Amino acid sequence: MAMKLDFHFYLVYALAERSGFRQLTEDGEKEAYIIAYASQYVDDNDDGQVIGSAEEGEPIEEARVETEGATGLREEVDRYQKFPWAVRVRETGNFFRPVMTQTVSLKSFLSIFQRYLFVAFHFLPGDREKIPLIRGRRNPWSTTAHSRNAITVLKDALESDDPYRIGAALHTFADTWSHQNFSGFNDDWNGGSGLALLPDIGHAEVGEKPDRISERWTDRRLDVEVRNIDRAREATKAIFEWLSKYRPSWGHSWDEVAEEMEWLLQARDQDERIERVKGLYPGENLDYDRKRWIEEALEFDPESGEVVAKEAFLGSHWYRFQCAVQKQLAKTLPLFPEGV
Repeated sequence: MAMKLDFHFYLVYALAERSGFRQLTEDGEKEAYIIAYASQYVDDNDDGQVIGSAEEGEPIEEARVETEGATGLREEVDRYQKFPWAVRVRETGNFFRPVMTQTVSLKSFLSIFQRYLFVAFHFLPGDREKIPLIRGRRNPWSTTAHSRNAITVLKDALESDDPYRIGAALHTFADTWSHQNFSGFNDDWNGGSGLALLPDIGHAEVGEKPDRISERWTDRRLDVEVRNIDRAREATKAIFEWLSKYRPSWGHSWDEVAEEMEWLLQARDQDERIERVKGLYPGENLDYDRKRWIEEALEFDPESGEVVAKEAFLGSHWYRFQCAVQKQLAKTLPLFPEGV
């Protein structure tokens, strides 16, 4: 329920790199890569993640080991756990409590997840004067492109100079274009397809159509044909201009990169767009592995049945990302509409 990998990771990487975020961090990775990974990981930091040795595609509820014992077959502890609500940090003996930024389960029907997850990270409430009239009302929770709230969140992240915060904020910022005129709550205001079996959460009724750059679709609530590339073009320019303000002497100007970005946007589909971005940076590994950060940071302890932190956890990408999204959540909550 957000722009796809080609925008959130690959285009964001190109925009960050071209605007001057080229320095290597203490981990030896380019700032642009961390920004892009954090941007995409907002969609992948969900309850579908597995910590441990469950096989790819194995049904989670069946991932158990049976061994022959003196008293017959017996069940052993699970070989994995899903998204950890608490991580034991061995060095301190304390627990670290992360936050999810996406869900792939029935939790999406709970209003608490809609408010603190969908709204906070994907459907930020926008500018009231830009909210359209749908079914006789204007929804104050509706997202609007390039909203004042989205700028507030992005500026706060940019001023922190924390690439993890910048990446997470860019995800939310970009989503204000693809998710405009939808809210993160289950609300018939979002509905328009007439398919009553689908929930009215965000743009669920129209599926992934708003998220694919090369897609054209009709928003039946407004009787408007949407060309996503037009929205993506606006988002791309706005992102570059905001990023370049914080690296004014290190990057390019928009005039220098506009043609290149248009070439990327005009790709036939997501796969071609990804290959075009990779082609701009020969020799760089720009493959995205959604498991990388969490597997570098965490492991499953079968004896205690807990997810525990690996060595150097407090310096890991995953821990830093979690700190970043916690700060973004704290920044975002005061921006929610009052009294509704």
